[in-house]
Amino acid sequence: MSTVTYTLVTDGPAGRVLMPIVDWALRQHGATPVGRWLDPRQLPPHSGGLVERLICAATSLPCRVLFVHRDAERNPRGPHLDR
Repeated sequence: MSTVTYTLVTDGPAGRVLMPIVDWALRQHGATPVGRWLDPRQLPPHSGGLVERLICAATSLPCRVLFVHRDAERNPRGPHLDR
């Protein structure tokens, strides 16, 4: 099995519950998952939108795979990178 390091980026702390699901999915593909979660509460106040969070995740928690979960049900369909 190969080791796959990943970082999960979410809108809030409730998104952390997705880590066991990501772990399971990676195991189903023969990988040994090593996951970390970017806690949005640890980011500086007014740190910006998703792009800033992705930059923070990529620099502070390097990984092979970056998973992003967004709760965008309030927003219209379409790109959400600028929000």
